[in-house]
Amino acid sequence: MKPLNLASLQAELVARYGKSIRDVDVTSAAMYPKVFAEYREIYEKYGDVSVIPTRYFLAKHAIGEELSIELEEGVTLIIKYLAVGPLNTATGKREVFFELNGEARAVGISDTSAGM
Repeated sequence: MKPLNLASLQAELVARYGKSIRDVDVTSAAMYPKVFAEYREIYEKYGDVSVIPTRYFLAKHAIGEELSIELEEGVTLIIKYLAVGPLNTATGKREVFFELNGEARAVGISDTSAGM
């Protein structure tokens, strides 16, 4: 196995992902390059999802259920799940309705379970 230049790897990661790269990212990319690339793809698309409690990734939410997410000290989002709209068969998307700190919102999401 050839030696790995961590400084060079860090420079590559900073060039690709920006200055948000930390030492732990460099070691993660060195040990698990594919997993790290997948993680960064999700991070780039959705942001830091580590602030969301794990159970919201594992199970369907109940209508009317509220979720509090602390983004940083003093900044908390309160999200209340309201409803899911019907599937748009032309696009494979649904609208999800929720309140974000009391303000009604809707967002279109791709429904990968719809078999489109």
